[in-house]
Amino acid sequence: QAGGYTHSIINFGRVLAEGLDAYTVRIRQHLAAADDAEKQELYRALVVVVEAIDAYRARLADYLESLAFDDPAHERNRQRLTTAYRDRLLMRPARGFCEAMTATIFLYAIDGSDNLGRFDQFMWPYYRDDLAAGRLTHAEAVEWVYEIWRYVDDCEGWNVALGGTTRDGHEASNPLTLVCLEAARGR
Repeated sequence: QAGGYTHSIINFGRVLAEGLDAYTVRIRQHLAAADDAEKQELYRALVVVVEAIDAYRARLADYLESLAFDDPAHERNRQRLTTAYRDRLLMRPARGFCEAMTATIFLYAIDGSDNLGRFDQFMWPYYRDDLAAGRLTHAEAVEWVYEIWRYVDDCEGWNVALGGTTRDGHEASNPLTLVCLEAARGR
């Protein structure tokens, strides 16, 4: 047992793709099949954790809704975040790059994580699809990634993996890898 601080990595990609509602379904299935009292207690506790995350998400939506900014860019961002949190961000699959980034930072914050794992791999489909559909520009993506790097640095995070290889040994870098490196240079 670790008994303290560990360097675990959330499976961000799976949460973004499935949403925490899918986790709740799996947890409840395991609870129904569990014949051991300790396992049942664990599964009930996990349901409470997911419910607490959802309650916190709703509180964030309320808080964001209570704000207003004079600066048009800040106000647009507040409205986008409010809509995402009100529309059950994180509980359902992410719909696009901005939601995936917001859900990632939310998970990172509530977990107290210090590691974003293979960021360019799990974020790649959202970047690729939004870029192709014209919902995102390269410059906007650099700005979003810059902000997440700044947040991770402020939280004394220590690692993110970029590029590398796939499980079968193929090159894993992609255009988002370059966005990440560009954002790391700063403004």
